[in-house]
Amino acid sequence: MQPIKLYIIYTEAINLEATRAILGKYFDSFTIIPAQGIWKGGEEQALVIHIITFDAGGVYLAANEIKIRNKQDAVLVTDQSIGYKIL
Repeated sequence: MQPIKLYIIYTEAINLEATRAILGKYFDSFTIIPAQGIWKGGEEQALVIHIITFDAGGVYLAANEIKIRNKQDAVLVTDQSIGYKIL
């Protein structure tokens, strides 16, 4: 069994409702954090999206859909193995 991971998607803060809808197709829960980003030297409003899941494929599909929908050059996805307890 693969470990559960925290995936973080970094994207521009545009089309927020479409971004939420895309994420909702793949995941029951996620966190969207507004942020200030820098891309190629220019400032932009950004979103940092946290998803804790076993489903790496869903994360990459969602990130790619967000990239296409928002007409972005790139969307960054990072991951890290984590421990967890549901209380």
